[in-house]
Amino acid sequence: MEGVGLHVRLGTSLCDLFIKAERLKLPFFQTFFSYETTGKYVKKDPYIQTYIEERRDHFSALYLHASYYINLADYRSDAFHLLMRDLMLARYYLFSHVVLHPGALIDTDRERGISSAARTLSRALKIIPHIQILLENTAFGGRSLGSDIEELLLIRERVNYPERVSLCIDTAHAFAFGYSLDDPVVRRHFFNKHGKLARLVHLNDSVELRGSHLDRHAAPGAGVLGEEVLHDLTQVFQGTPLLLELPELDEQSEVAMLARVRSWL
Repeated sequence: MEGVGLHVRLGTSLCDLFIKAERLKLPFFQTFFSYETTGKYVKKDPYIQTYIEERRDHFSALYLHASYYINLADYRSDAFHLLMRDLMLARYYLFSHVVLHPGALIDTDRERGISSAARTLSRALKIIPHIQILLENTAFGGRSLGSDIEELLLIRERVNYPERVSLCIDTAHAFAFGYSLDDPVVRRHFFNKHGKLARLVHLNDSVELRGSHLDRHAAPGAGVLGEEVLHDLTQVFQGTPLLLELPELDEQSEVAMLARVRSWL
């Protein structure tokens, strides 16, 4: 599976979201299950489920971005129940993948945070079959777990179902954390080390400089990484689905940006 998809904001309903995805001819897309305007979560609705079921074959994959409130690294938190809510809704609405940040440590014990994340994931995956988990790297460093991609791999190693856990690599996050993706030699090394387990790439430009630990996306080519670097990254990750998480733009600008990135392929 390859191609270029888009993060689509959930406005009025899941039905409208699928209508937009079809209108943009997206091969796949990503969304949250909380409404952009109210923050409320979607509920199970048999009518919407049937509506999605009738259109599911139009898309090679559907990616749910899990709630930011899920903190797998905090063994004291309600992460398991929050994760189960997202996984059950994803399964109900026929989504194939859940993109997930591991969360933030409650202290300086990274080992305990990694073990906590693996235990919670193992419990959830035992109950919910089929859905794939994609652990996404973050930009922040410090107590944030998974900015260093090696930590995502350690979580995967300890999960009871590692075959159902892979990586989502966000290029802006990696750059803001400190990976020198603006260096062509480093880009190849980065892919050789981490790219084999990447099942999705968030192809984002960064407003912020390398090592800033600030998560601010720019449209591809409009940030510090720039068009040349991102074009090369599409070649480095050739064959891996690419997904754009754009700043808020009108639909005409989204169409133009999708066409631009597709032309790089």
